[in-house]
Formats: sequence, structure tokens, C-alpha cells
Amino acid sequence: MEQSDKRNKYGFAEFKLGDVWRYFGVSLGNIRSAAQMFGQRHSMRFKVRQQGKSVLVERLA
Repeated sequence: MEQSDKRNKYGFAEFKLGDVWRYFGVSLGNIRSAAQMFGQRHSMRFKVRQQGKSVLVERLA
């Protein structure tokens, strides 16, 4: 239940190929694990990296 809430909260379903979203106030680990779980279930790949106080998430495939 909590995992699906995270995926909906971060809006990964709305990503188009090549999109880069910036998240503030969340930990790198939380975003990375949620993106990995969502990507495995929906055949998507994400690149997650820290930039200053934000976390950048890019859809690769």
C-alpha cells in the first residue's frame, strides 16, 4: 500500500521519454527506490541524481 502511494505521489506515470523532473524536500534514496520499482513494473528506466538541494529524475527509456 505504501509503495503504490509513493509511486502516485511522485507522478512517474506522467513522465514522457526525455523528461527531467526536479523534486525538493525528499531524500535521494526514497525517490531512487520508488523510480526503480515503478520502472520495473512499467518497463521504464530512470536516472536519479542529486543536484544541490533537489533530486533530478530523468526518464531514459
